[in-house]
Amino acid sequence: MQTAIFVYESTSVTIETSESNLELCKMNYETVSLSSGSNSRTVTPGIYKIVSSQDVHVSGVASAFETVTTNNKTAVPPVPVKASQSFAPLSEQAFEAFFAVPDAKDLQSV
Repeated sequence: MQTAIFVYESTSVTIETSESNLELCKMNYETVSLSSGSNSRTVTPGIYKIVSSQDVHVSGVASAFETVTTNNKTAVPPVPVKASQSFAPLSEQAFEAFFAVPDAKDLQSV
């Protein structure tokens, strides 16, 4: 699954995960490693993603950010209305490229 985090103002978030070796990636910027358990991070305005196999929970000041999660690693998360206004002009092509996961495998019904 992919968790998109749309950060509107600098804030501190807590990211809870039960997996190790995950990364918090900011669009066009740095990548930060996440460990299993609770991870506190200060984030600045922008679009972030976490690619995982299990649920990831993000908490903090609700007005400072929004999250959208897809159920698989190949689906591009929808952009919330506030994000499309806050990050305008947001290149759809750049957004889709950021969320593209090379060689991702999803569960398929048999």
